[in-house]
Amino acid sequence: DAMILSGSTKSAGREKKSRPFYRTVLFEAMKIAAVFAITVACGTYFYKSEIRKIGEAMNTIKVPAGQRANLTLPDGTNVWLNARSEMCYPAAFTGNKREITLDGEAYFEVKKDANRPFYVHTEAGKVRVLGTAFNVCAYSNDRFWQTTLVEGSVMINQEEKEVLLKPNEQYQIDVRTGKAGLREVLPELY
Repeated sequence: DAMILSGSTKSAGREKKSRPFYRTVLFEAMKIAAVFAITVACGTYFYKSEIRKIGEAMNTIKVPAGQRANLTLPDGTNVWLNARSEMCYPAAFTGNKREITLDGEAYFEVKKDANRPFYVHTEAGKVRVLGTAFNVCAYSNDRFWQTTLVEGSVMINQEEKEVLLKPNEQYQIDVRTGKAGLREVLPELY
């Protein structure tokens, strides 16, 4: 027992062989790289999930009777809402298209983005645009739904029918009968 306490056992002569210096450094570098990779992967995952949550968040603006509102959407599109209008739009436009819903009347100056078309959804149909200026009048309790194009071009989708508007044209739908028509107008009157 005294030999064990003094450290003079048979194994005392055998010392632990140390690894070469380059192996120790390499092993430590691998540990650091693994911690870094895990941190980056977790950070990326949480960042993308937060962006997804922001994209899912919807804003709604309601304009009372007798008032108007002007706002700029997250993509830079300018919108002027008329009285008694309601518009829903995302906090951030994510994905390959920009979509809003409208009940009422609004004038749009859509920021051009050829890769992400802009859609205005209404009760009677939808308007597809790449970058232009136009007016949509689509109050849910009105008999007529109309879109008037100021500049650029828009595509109106009504059920299975598509109509391409040119500047100074207006497309109008009688919501009760489904009858629709295209006519030339002075856009400043609408």
